[in-house]
Amino acid sequence: MVVEHAFITTLEEDAAFARVEQMLTGAGFKLVPNEVDCTKCGYSRAGLAVGSCCPECGQADTSAHRRRFERGGKINSLNWEVITSHPQRVFLDFDRGRIGLAASIEEPRMKGTERHRALLLGLAGSVESLLAQQAGVEASIAAFRAVHDKVTRECTRARTIKWCIGGGIILLLVGTCAGLAIFAK
Repeated sequence: MVVEHAFITTLEEDAAFARVEQMLTGAGFKLVPNEVDCTKCGYSRAGLAVGSCCPECGQADTSAHRRRFERGGKINSLNWEVITSHPQRVFLDFDRGRIGLAASIEEPRMKGTERHRALLLGLAGSVESLLAQQAGVEASIAAFRAVHDKVTRECTRARTIKWCIGGGIILLLVGTCAGLAIFAK
């Protein structure tokens, strides 16, 4: 599932990206380097400094105004129901005060749910309050953590209910078999 959001900030690019990096790393994300190929000649930009020109054709780096953050690990059979542990990505694009944000989450076994949507919208709202309303970094982290914790509780509750129903059905079957064995004598 992907959520896209755009808003305006009065902060300069470096200050905006510094605040976002501080907020997202505080929320468990890590900054991923921009390693894209040159759009003109296809030269691999891996290892080049952000903002440097392509050594082959001289094309300016277009990824200098973008940042990408990731968090989460691999999805396995033990954690697939708890969506807050799924791999998540945030893409930010700065264009003269306009911030374009795209947040995504992997969803292996189900279509996008309200929980996925709530988590991504909570993240987008926290970044917007950080940059557009210039809220504090800690307040933005706390706002995202509140949404994150709520979604985690909902996932855990749904998982517990499924396990209880499954356990009840197994106990009912075992009880029925035991009752039949007793009455068969």
